[in-house]
Amino acid sequence: MGIVQAANGKIENFSSSKVFAGSTSDVKKIVLALNAGLWAFSGWNELNYVTDEIKNPSRNLPLAITTSMFIITVLYVCINLAYFTVLDPEMVGSGATAVVFGKLTMGHWSICIPIFVALCCFGGINGSIFTSSRLFYIGACEGHLPSIMGMINTKSLTPTPSIIVIGSLSAVYMVTEDVFLLINYVNFVYFLSMGLAITGLVVLRFQQPRMERPLKLPLIIPITAAFLCFGTGIISFVISPIESGIGLGMVLTSVPVYLLAIKAKKPTCLNKVYGIVTVFLQCITNCVIEEIELPFE
Repeated sequence: MGIVQAANGKIENFSSSKVFAGSTSDVKKIVLALNAGLWAFSGWNELNYVTDEIKNPSRNLPLAITTSMFIITVLYVCINLAYFTVLDPEMVGSGATAVVFGKLTMGHWSICIPIFVALCCFGGINGSIFTSSRLFYIGACEGHLPSIMGMINTKSLTPTPSIIVIGSLSAVYMVTEDVFLLINYVNFVYFLSMGLAITGLVVLRFQQPRMERPLKLPLIIPITAAFLCFGTGIISFVISPIESGIGLGMVLTSVPVYLLAIKAKKPTCLNKVYGIVTVFLQCITNCVIEEIELPFE
């Protein structure tokens, strides 16, 4: 529809006076816009969580990331250009831009727009659940979370307990109506943890240079990525110290839970209760510990 409108000569909104109208130099708004944009493009990072489930990751992982990033970038740019062929810059900034665009260009068929948006959201949530549940699963297998979360369903072969926990946490987060408040809560911790993880990869490159790596990139790439992550996290904290502090506090609440429930040596009676609860949850979720096939020596 945008191409049709542009072919009909409706390109007056592409003038610099209109495209950049209402621009601001407020650092807080710029960082918030960058964070929202980074979230929209964060699908590349989700793939890294499921490397073990990707066939030939040394080839398919970078191929999937580069291809998807290119496609998404082209789609986002084309969609925004299509908006400007029909809508004024003031209308583009409204809360339901796609719906307004559909009503002006598609008539009664504009009902398809919210359906497509819902399907896109469903796809994004499906991907997040698929990857996030693996994080909980691996954490439990490493002994950082209760063992029940490191088990998989015998029929679907999925980490059902982890998925249930993620769904429950998501329901709690939905209590707030301001999604940008949640973004501010998580931004500092998210970019800080990502920067630390990337820094760990750089350190391992020097400490264990001969370690087998399915995917090996030039050092300048992880160093640049770590620098950007730390910079974005620090700026987020400086701009929104209260929200960032609350988000950091939420994460730090896991430390005493880990020390008391996982790390500390528990009394025998408590271990029995823990075992009974674990077996009970196994029966409910129909989950067992994954069997790992060891190579024959």
